[in-house]
Amino acid sequence: MASPFEGLFDVGSCTLNTLHGARVDQMLTPDGMVKIITPEAPATFVPPEDLQTPGAVQGIVRAKRVFEYGTGDGSSQTIQEYREVCPCELFDTVAEAGAVELTRGLNWFAQMATTVMQCHAHHLLHGQLRPEHALLDAEDNPKLVGFEPLSWRQLRRGASRGAEHALRPVHHLDAPELHGRSHATGSELQAADVWALGVLGVAIFAGRPPLVTGLGTVELPLGMQGVPTAVISMLTAMLNASPADRPAMPEVVSRALTLRAQGDSLATTEVHLSSLVDCRWGGIEMARTDSKLSELSDAPTRPPSLTMMDPTAASSPRLATLQAKLRTLQVLTARPPLDA
Repeated sequence: MASPFEGLFDVGSCTLNTLHGARVDQMLTPDGMVKIITPEAPATFVPPEDLQTPGAVQGIVRAKRVFEYGTGDGSSQTIQEYREVCPCELFDTVAEAGAVELTRGLNWFAQMATTVMQCHAHHLLHGQLRPEHALLDAEDNPKLVGFEPLSWRQLRRGASRGAEHALRPVHHLDAPELHGRSHATGSELQAADVWALGVLGVAIFAGRPPLVTGLGTVELPLGMQGVPTAVISMLTAMLNASPADRPAMPEVVSRALTLRAQGDSLATTEVHLSSLVDCRWGGIEMARTDSKLSELSDAPTRPPSLTMMDPTAASSPRLATLQAKLRTLQVLTARPPLDA
């Protein structure tokens, strides 16, 4: 029997690691990764063209879906999704470095923005792009997961309600207009992708995500001090609490490509410390959802502690310094008040 990967993937150049074996609903094979999916709706309405990621979109993790149907009502008993394997998650690299140098970060961001724009053009929706949905291939190119055609979203997340489509459980880093909701329209999901990409952009350059308040306003982390003004301006516009006031993805792509071309010639900003927030108090780890729960993430899971990662990451001098500072702060904050 031919492999489901035949003609779809070339994973020979990827360096496999244990990150992809951390979940019970997926497993590694000699050809790639297989994810077992439990559908939330009958699979009979999924058209053949939705069973494989479109080849025209280069920046998403390629996948091919195989259904095994039951008898009688035609519902699917199991769905096996055969996925391209990437060596690591993008934000594991960010966590190891503490932040990413400008040229590399702009290259990542421009590629991700282009991928999101192409996904929207092919009617692939996400709306809740998160750190664990960004992987890196063997050539250091970002690969995104979780962009789905409408039929696949309904099968995975549940039925649509008119023009509104089902969401994942909402996370605090998701776009503010999604909070308190279970469904959103396609245009709302596209606007939410702009917000989410802005969150990831801040985390790439600062090493930490922005602090999002209950009102949807954003405070940038201290790591943005040395980031060029033009980059901060672009990310701030993307993080506008009003979806209508965010730039459209083609505008984001245009600005990102221009910034990437300018690279190190960009002027460094002078950001006043009062406008930044030190987001390191919450811990060393990159903010992410609990990927061990399959309904919260489509991506492989890394260990919850950086010390359980690759030894080169755990021994990073910058990371060790941050961990030492955190331990000191934890000791100090645990002391009783002086007047107690």
